[in-house]
Amino acid sequence: MNYLGHHHFCHTDCQTPQRLNELVHSVEQIKRVTPLFNALADKTRVKIIYALLLKPDLCVYEIAQLTDLTISAASHHLRLLKSMGLAKKESLFVITFTTNTSRSS
Repeated sequence: MNYLGHHHFCHTDCQTPQRLNELVHSVEQIKRVTPLFNALADKTRVKIIYALLLKPDLCVYEIAQLTDLTISAASHHLRLLKSMGLAKKESLFVITFTTNTSRSS
């Protein structure tokens, strides 16, 4: 980055390179919450996440009924949530919401 002339925009001695270096690590932490924001971008997944927060042991059939989806479509959304690290498969059909964003599930 070229910081020459940044004083033309800043009216204080902000020492931009040092300030930015201090923020780099904090900004990188956003990668940990990105899956949650991606999930929340879809209203169907928001419904599924909310339902799983209320009843963590819902099965795919119940989720399909709650969201007016086919079982296939509900299963697809659950797979996406699992791939985002936001849900984990407990048994053949039971999915639970997880607050752990690691993808080791």
